[in-house]
Amino acid sequence: MASTQEYAATKVMFSNNVQATLSVKLINGDGEDPAQVYGSITGRFGISNQFSLFNRPQSQRIDVRPGEFIPLSQPSVNVPEAADAMEITAYLMDYDTLSPDDEIANGTVTFLVRESGVE
Repeated sequence: MASTQEYAATKVMFSNNVQATLSVKLINGDGEDPAQVYGSITGRFGISNQFSLFNRPQSQRIDVRPGEFIPLSQPSVNVPEAADAMEITAYLMDYDTLSPDDEIANGTVTFLVRESGVE
């Protein structure tokens, strides 16, 4: 009689990397409450390690009130061990029905990487 055995493979990786927890708060949606937000927020460590935090076309805009956080697709990222800075770029628009859409964010900010703590 043949026997059946089940095997499960588990891959565990250990590193010295830290994890960055990210949040983006809407301060002013062009004076609207709520703002109908669409656009992109991306980040990167160096040249090759890029990631997307928010990416919505105009047709998938979301309501965000001033003082609320914009829901990110990944609110935390692993920081590569060799990284010394994290760059976040935001290009966000507010949808308007009767007038041209308004730009509410367009720029880049750089955060220095450190082993732990709050920035």
